[in-house]
Order: sequence, then structure tokens, then C-alpha cells
Amino acid sequence: MYFKTSAVAAAAVLATSALAQSGNSLVDVITGNSDLSTLTALLTNGTFGNFSSLVNTLSNSTNGNWTIFAPSNSAFDGVQITNSTDLTSILSYHTINGSHPSSQFKDGSNIVATNLTNSTYDHFPSGGVPVNVKVSGSVVNVYYGANYANVTSADNTASNGVVHVINAVLMPPSDVNSTALQAGLDKFVNALNSTNSTEGINKKSGITIFAPNDGAFSSDALSKYNSSQLANILAYHVVEGLYYSTNLTNLTSPMNITTEAGSNFTLDVSGGSVKLTDVSGNETAHVIKTDILTDNGVIHIIDAILIPAQNASSVPTNNTNITSSSGVGSLFESREISRIAVAMTVMSAFAALML
Repeated sequence: MYFKTSAVAAAAVLATSALAQSGNSLVDVITGNSDLSTLTALLTNGTFGNFSSLVNTLSNSTNGNWTIFAPSNSAFDGVQITNSTDLTSILSYHTINGSHPSSQFKDGSNIVATNLTNSTYDHFPSGGVPVNVKVSGSVVNVYYGANYANVTSADNTASNGVVHVINAVLMPPSDVNSTALQAGLDKFVNALNSTNSTEGINKKSGITIFAPNDGAFSSDALSKYNSSQLANILAYHVVEGLYYSTNLTNLTSPMNITTEAGSNFTLDVSGGSVKLTDVSGNETAHVIKTDILTDNGVIHIIDAILIPAQNASSVPTNNTNITSSSGVGSLFESREISRIAVAMTVMSAFAALML
């Protein structure tokens, strides 16, 4: 079903009255803003679920402080919500624990966990699905996946938090493939699909992907590699752990990072630019766009393809892809199995000592 502002206009009038509270709570701020009447109606008309618990929470300062990114009326035009669970999750993605006026967000990226912890959407190791509040001077944008909403009215202060009005509905980020396509990484996605690498990446929780842009995939850049070797190259661009731009730009010395291919590359910052150098020192890539959030991590776009140290002949012949429907030949899964095997060995040794 698509929301149209006109469809809920009548309900908004009733909803504003129903939500009226004494004092200056977040609910008061929302209902008192005529540009948030659609949001008010959605919270109260019951068509898409019962949100009385959320309304009560936002009405009472004893429940703690909150920050709400509130979509304006026009933000809902053409937005499709299929059921109340979707709306519950989407609303959760618009709320942050604590009161965060715009002055608290520093210039640049600010990765902040939201209250969206529904496992359908949240594949992060801890906290909730994040948003990236990006500040440039007086402009504040909230990035979700490859898209963003602009804060059109900041710092609407309440007794129990603050409301920032935005011009788009924040949709929870999608998987790596969908997000990469939205970001214009068509050739990277084609490479993932051609090696059956997508499933392995999507199974991970809390990963960082340094994805080469389309320009890095020249016609002959990877032509000499077979599918097995290409899978290994792609795995060389995936790192376990979350490395946001704030982590990268704060580096004071070069850092070696182990990739899902098993070999390292070096991260360094020079003149404010983040660069990656492969382990052999033959290729350097620069990060040209940062902090594109997926449902299980973050993508940074780079301008070159890094090649791991392993010679093509050293790539195991049974590793025909990063993952497959049968689970055979998975670089990601084989690394996970290795970790489990080590853990079991340690546990067995400990048990033997206890006998």
C-alpha cells in the first residue's frame, strides 16, 4: 500500500487531538508541527498497527531521552509499506537513544546506532542498524544505504529529546548486492554474481567492503584470472570488522589488515586521503567514497583493484567460488570453519587438562 498525504488528512486531525499531552514532550512537538501530520496519523489511526506503546514512551520523560528523525508530510509520498511489521521497523530506524541536537554531530560522518534491532534487518554484531549523520557546514544529511535524507528543520527541542524533520523516509539498508547496485557499482556486483560470491558475503555480520568502482574494471583488468582466482581477489576486498571513515581517517600510522582471502593489505592516510596498498606493494587504491551502509556492514568505494599475494597457481583448485548453494568451495565459509576448528581444539585441550 502506498501512503498519500491526502489519504490520512482527516485522520491527522483526530490524531492530533488524541495525542495531545501536557508539557512539551516529543509527542507534543510532533503533533504541534503541521508538517508532521502524516506521521501523527500513522502513529494513531491503527491501520498499520498499534503504536500506543511507542506513543506512551515518547510522551513520558521518565522513559529517557530520544532523538527522532521525523519524515515530513511530503516525505511519505509514494512510499510503500506492506504491513505493520515493516512500519514498526521503519519507525524504529528513525529513533536514536539519547538527545542529540545538531551541534553534537561533528563535521563529516557520524555513525549512530538506531533502535532498529529486528533480525530481519539487523545483521550487525551489536547495537542496532546504524545511520550516518553527515554534516557539512550548516547542511545535515542522514544517509541510509546509498541514499540520504536532508534535515530541513533541526533541533525541535522537547522535554525528553529532540526532533529533526527530514525530507525522506529512512528505509533500512539492503544486502550488499542491492546496496552496491544503488551506489553504481554494477561491475563489482557482476563479479560477485559471476563467482557466486554473494551468499557468502551476505552471511557475514559486521564486515567492511572496499569495492572497486566501475572504472577500475577495465576490459582486460581481470581477464587472465579464472573464476577461482577472481573469487580470491574479491575476498581480498572484504574485511571482517567494521571500519568506518572515522576509524580510517584517525590512523596515525599504517595499519595492516587481514582480509577474507587470508592475506593482508596496508591502510594508510596521506594528506587526508585514505589509501590501500596490496601486500606486494604493486597496487595502490584510494578511497573515493565512504560509509555506504548495508544491512551487515559498510562499503567504501575505491578506484583500483587490489591483487592478493597468492600467485594464481597457489589458489586451491577446489575453491571455485566464494560460496555456492551446496556450500562447496567457499572461501568465507572455510575461514569460518577454521576458526571453529581452532576453538574446538582449544576446548578439547582444556577439557583434557581438567580430567
